[in-house]
Amino acid sequence: IRSQNAVFDKPTDKFDLRDNVEIVTVEDNQPTTIHSATAVYEQTNGKIALSGGADITQGGNFVKGDNINAQLYPTKKLQTAIVIGNAYLKQVTPEKTTEITGNELNANFNNADKIQNAVAKGNAYLKQTTADQISEVRGSEMNAGFDSNGIIQNANTIGQSSVVLVPKESK
Repeated sequence: IRSQNAVFDKPTDKFDLRDNVEIVTVEDNQPTTIHSATAVYEQTNGKIALSGGADITQGGNFVKGDNINAQLYPTKKLQTAIVIGNAYLKQVTPEKTTEITGNELNANFNNADKIQNAVAKGNAYLKQTTADQISEVRGSEMNAGFDSNGIIQNANTIGQSSVVLVPKESK
């Protein structure tokens, strides 16, 4: 844990960090890197509150926005990310790339690091690229569900919406 100003409360195992925060943890040989202007990290509870240009990188998952409230599994894997302001999520696996944006985003991940569902509000956008298809969904608000491998199963939108499914051309 690095920052310009830090306060650690041992009884609650809580860090209050200010100015150029960087938190790096490693579990199961997988690093998690967190950056923000300020952070409150409740290590035992697995809760992190980030503000000021926050981002979390864990394996193929990348989440960023103005403010992020995250919950980690006991294994330190990302369980939930609530992003307020300029929300962006990108998940990259060998099978697919998924990107979700919106003014606000609430995303949940399974214990295998795959996205399970996402709710985006305000200019919601979802794009998933697989070996044979590109899927895009837009709406004022969106609620998307994914299977256990993180493949889109459904996407419900509110407001003016569009759905585009484009098969990739074979060479």
